[in-house]
Amino acid sequence: MSTPSPPITERPGRFRRLLAPVVALCALTITGCAALTELVKLSQRIEKAGVEQVSTHQSTESTGLVRLRVQAQQRDRRADPEQTAQGITKVVWDTFPRRIDELEITLDGKLVSRADRAELIDRLGERNPALEEDTGDGGLGYWLPFALIAFVLLALGLIGLLWWQRRRREHRAAEVSRTPPPYPSAVAWPPYQGPPPPSGRGRTH
Repeated sequence: MSTPSPPITERPGRFRRLLAPVVALCALTITGCAALTELVKLSQRIEKAGVEQVSTHQSTESTGLVRLRVQAQQRDRRADPEQTAQGITKVVWDTFPRRIDELEITLDGKLVSRADRAELIDRLGERNPALEEDTGDGGLGYWLPFALIAFVLLALGLIGLLWWQRRRREHRAAEVSRTPPPYPSAVAWPPYQGPPPPSGRGRTH
């Protein structure tokens, strides 16, 4: 007689802990896509300042300082890099909807301008406060693509978690079925048939 296998149960808290990274990834995807979109739009605006092959990169230091780097090639090699950098600086300061604490501009592989926030305010004046607070136009058309991407990631994450949970339960069930019982099975003895019959008649003298 074999010992019944214990029921296999999953704690709900484990599933929530596994789901949390997926939700966090979706949130980071939405934020990252929005920032990337703004950088692409900024590059397109900077190209109108007489440059090409524009590359923009935004980073945040551990101290909270937000640095924006712009790299580009001048269309006219005879143009004054200083004037070109001033035009780029004005485009960035007047249109980029993110906070800027430091701006670096590199033209034709050479660093032409590096200015902190105080210097930028001194040159160009205070920024429009809406640019510091805005993260996009806020319309449905702006956020819909990011929401769809997040939904797809969330759906794929849920499918992956459910598949993993199922495989894990199957694996545990297979291990339990292969585990021997803690004690040997009882031996079925035949029923008692009484004393054995005599082997022969008694001796006579």
